[in-house]
Amino acid sequence: MIDQTNVRIGEATAALRRRRAREQRFDRLLRLTDVVLWQLEEMNRDGLAVVPNPRQAAIVDRLAAMPEPLRRMYCADGPVQSALDSLFEMQQALFKARHPEFDYGEIEELDPD
Repeated sequence: MIDQTNVRIGEATAALRRRRAREQRFDRLLRLTDVVLWQLEEMNRDGLAVVPNPRQAAIVDRLAAMPEPLRRMYCADGPVQSALDSLFEMQQALFKARHPEFDYGEIEELDPD
């Protein structure tokens, strides 16, 4: 009886550690996308049409910490707006991976007009 209880406690503890590790990974990846989004929003505010090469390289370096499927979503060449859109898609993919049970729908579906 005590042995079974100890096993269940060990299993619950391991499951809690795994859940916390997943949450920490999610938070880290979300913060990473937020930092890049902030940089891109500043470029957009400053009227830059295209991400300058040095900043593009810095963003790509920063995104190297992302899992490969998410990294591939980033639009590295082209206008600032395309880069912003691709970062929003990355965030949506992160949220869908974290909560697959929630139907995020399409933006048009969420718009009341």
